[in-house]
Amino acid sequence: MKNIPCVLVGNKIDLCNYRLLEASDMELLAKQYQVQCMETSVKGRVNIELVYEKLVLQCMQSRAFNKMPINVFFEILSVSNFQSAKEK
Repeated sequence: MKNIPCVLVGNKIDLCNYRLLEASDMELLAKQYQVQCMETSVKGRVNIELVYEKLVLQCMQSRAFNKMPINVFFEILSVSNFQSAKEK
């Protein structure tokens, strides 16, 4: 999965009592697939923007992205900025 922009996201970290997967297990899975991992909480606004930033950065660094027309690049940024503004 190295060539595909990807972040493994564990959501709802604010609900610790209902956790199905430990952080260490998620890290092992991420290591196995060679992807980054993060825990998030929409309710607590934890790491939401950072996930989008990591994905956009991975897209910008990928070979496929470098061959992408410039207008697609701006659409990706617009969607990311829209999501961030919508949460505020």
